Amino acid sequence: MENVSEPEYESPPGSDLSSELEGGNANTTVPLTTAPDSADGTRNETDAVERFVPVRANQEDHNEDSSVSDPGPPSEVDALNARNFLVEETLLAALAYQPRPSDVFTVSYPKCGSALLQFLVFGVLNRGEPSKDFEDFAARTPYLEWMGIKSVLEMRRPGAIKTHLPFEKNPHSPHAKYIYMARNPFDCCASYYTHMRTMPLFRPESASFDIFFDAFLEGKVIYGDYFDHVLSWYDHRSDPNVLFVTYEDVKSDPRTSVIRIADFVDPSIGRELRENPVLLTNVLKIASANNMTTTCHQGIRSILADELALAIGKERITTAEFYKNVFAEALEVAEASDYTRTPVCGRWKEFFKPEHVQRMYEWIDEKTAGSDVFSIWSSSDLPRLNPDNFQ
Repeated sequence: MENVSEPEYESPPGSDLSSELEGGNANTTVPLTTAPDSADGTRNETDAVERFVPVRANQEDHNEDSSVSDPGPPSEVDALNARNFLVEETLLAALAYQPRPSDVFTVSYPKCGSALLQFLVFGVLNRGEPSKDFEDFAARTPYLEWMGIKSVLEMRRPGAIKTHLPFEKNPHSPHAKYIYMARNPFDCCASYYTHMRTMPLFRPESASFDIFFDAFLEGKVIYGDYFDHVLSWYDHRSDPNVLFVTYEDVKSDPRTSVIRIADFVDPSIGRELRENPVLLTNVLKIASANNMTTTCHQGIRSILADELALAIGKERITTAEFYKNVFAEALEVAEASDYTRTPVCGRWKEFFKPEHVQRMYEWIDEKTAGSDVFSIWSSSDLPRLNPDNFQ
């Protein structure tokens, strides 16, 4: 890499780095807005789409009463459909981060293989040495917009910075390196749905796949529209500091994919992996489903226990028993969480019906007009349009 000095980092105006980490987690105790029940006790499925998108401040009142002042342009959190998931101050500071020449970013839309990519890059950068524990892994793979700038400035190295940000919002430097992983929209949608159903803090467990499918096609999910996100990075796939990979390619040929990633982040590591098959195997073991599950579930249980203690201690929380129940439920479902379910291709088969397939392809045609992005999945196991051939 070109020898470029690390810049001195200055905090953006109004940011408090000392509270970034605490701020990043504080609002995870607030459930997403859910659709109100109708008079007869049933849930309106049209309105229920909104349960996957937090409502903007004052939006409900403004819609009902035109005398209420316009809340103004959406905030950065609102722009990502991430209210009650991300903290505005933390996100603003994260967006202002000035990448260092040694920074490596792992980026994806949610449920497109972010965990798999994190573990692969971790294994490559650490030359097949596993993390000591979840705390060590998290310190080397900070989630920028959720954990805040401090987690990146103080991260252990070697490591990589995780984001779910579209290209135009991701902190950019021509000297930093970015690895983007894309996953076909059918499997992404199915995986996103199962993931949301196992997140008790958001509590959409009663939502049918039909409801989530509508939300997904409308971009009414956290981080917004799938294709807007993917295309923002696909259009930069030829940039010298961007590596665009697909979940499907990594799954079908992990050894070639790992070497490709290694060549990108550090050619010397790529050479080592070619010359030392044992080293390559060790990297792949780090990204195995068993290791990812063990590492992440250990961390999930630890984090939730810490959050429970923090939540009960906060003066602003008036019903500690409610939060105790919420976090107890979260601990129970941690083992079943979709976060690191055995990575598979073809998950769409669990949920998609012919009508879903038809609507998905119509949406794909509309969103990808003028782009060849969908061709990257030409050899993937995707459904056919003809219902008679639907599998």
